[in-house]
Amino acid sequence: MDFLNRQQFLDTVDLPFRDVDLPSPYQGKVRITGLSAEEASEFANKADGSVANGVVQANKIPHDIMAELLSRVVTDDKFERLFTLADVAAINKKSAKTVLFLAEIALELSGLSDDAKKEATKN
Repeated sequence: MDFLNRQQFLDTVDLPFRDVDLPSPYQGKVRITGLSAEEASEFANKADGSVANGVVQANKIPHDIMAELLSRVVTDDKFERLFTLADVAAINKKSAKTVLFLAEIALELSGLSDDAKKEATKN
């Protein structure tokens, strides 16, 4: 495999994503995208009380921070965000089970979950 030059590295789109079927009563799916390095750092700082050994514990994230996370990572099939920060209050009114389900996927895709940390360190 060849070495990349600076521009090739910077031009590569590398944010992971996963299309997720939503649980009942929803009848459809959304796309969850991982956070950029800048966004992940900002999020980890806001979720400071829920970080242990470099891993964010989704069930310990304050509800407003978790809703903000979802406003940044839930997209449609064209990678357009479904929500803005103005939607955080409305997201907070959704089922805790659904919000936690999506947040855990977002944390994994962003390299902030325990599974992501294990995967990154096994090589």
